[in-house]
Amino acid sequence: KLLRSVMAGKKKLSEGEPTFAAYLNKSVDLGGWMNLNALMELSPNVPEEQLKQIQELIGNLRMAGSVDFVPGGIRANASYSIDAEYMKKMKPAPKKTMLDLMPHNAVGSFAYAFDIAGTRKWMKEEYLPALKKMEGGEAIAMAELMIMGAIGMNFDDLFDIPKGEVIFSFIDLEMAANPDFGTPEPKPSLVFGMTVNDMKKLDTLLKKLEEEGGMEAMNAVGFDILKQKDRFFIANNGLIPALRTGKMPNAVAGARRTFFDKNEQGVLVDFKQIARLAQDFDAPNEVVQVLIKFAELRFEANKRGDLYEMGGELTFRDAKTNGLKQIIKMAQEIEQDIDLEEPPAVGVDPDNR
Repeated sequence: KLLRSVMAGKKKLSEGEPTFAAYLNKSVDLGGWMNLNALMELSPNVPEEQLKQIQELIGNLRMAGSVDFVPGGIRANASYSIDAEYMKKMKPAPKKTMLDLMPHNAVGSFAYAFDIAGTRKWMKEEYLPALKKMEGGEAIAMAELMIMGAIGMNFDDLFDIPKGEVIFSFIDLEMAANPDFGTPEPKPSLVFGMTVNDMKKLDTLLKKLEEEGGMEAMNAVGFDILKQKDRFFIANNGLIPALRTGKMPNAVAGARRTFFDKNEQGVLVDFKQIARLAQDFDAPNEVVQVLIKFAELRFEANKRGDLYEMGGELTFRDAKTNGLKQIIKMAQEIEQDIDLEEPPAVGVDPDNR
């Protein structure tokens, strides 16, 4: 009813609904908005008192999104707003410091920097204590006891470890001999890195991993860890020397570097590398022909004032033709290939499927 009234121009959304208004005031191919607090109230399984507690804890949560088909791609945008006090206290993400350790031509990469100090304070002082007091909170307390029994650390200890920056790159996939059987098998090349706030607590976690045989298993398949000042890495043995120097010889650069640098959270998938892997591992030609039509998949997320904004973009090698038109053409080609490869069974009318 509210949506119909707004779209008819009979009612304006209040200033308290910036997320909704942002998407109703512009032309989009597909778009919509949702009041998640109102949606939660439709659930018959959540007691009213508990529902109020959750809403007080997370604030008034609103979300909106849109999809646009543009020349050479498909663009999706979404934003959500929370009026909870803890969100207003969150600081901007710190500048990324580990982009030199991400390779340029990886299959896929992820970089994230956020205000971990504000998040940690809220999680430890407000969110987890409130959850434990709610109905069903015994399950969270039990999970914490199980973690303490397994690694000797509670949730607060775990929250103390990260400093606020994370990187991950899936670089390649190669065939390598299995050390136990000698037979070739796929071996991933990757690097994971994070900045560390409390190295002593991380050491406690790693010591437990070593006692359980995790480190030995990791080394057996060609992976190792590196601790350097306030940084921690897990990577293939061959990448450790480059990580020690502080820079990959083929570090991400140019437009890709700018993309990761300007967004608090960024994900990039390179379809050129995926198509190459598909060919290396003898994927069907039909699959390869589909993959080579794509260029990149990107996702970013940032905090802009009281809003969190997220965006994703799938781009094609053909940078001029509308993205929807390319998807439809691709679907028609796939359907045609299926029709050619699968003749109708004997006695079946091909025009009456």
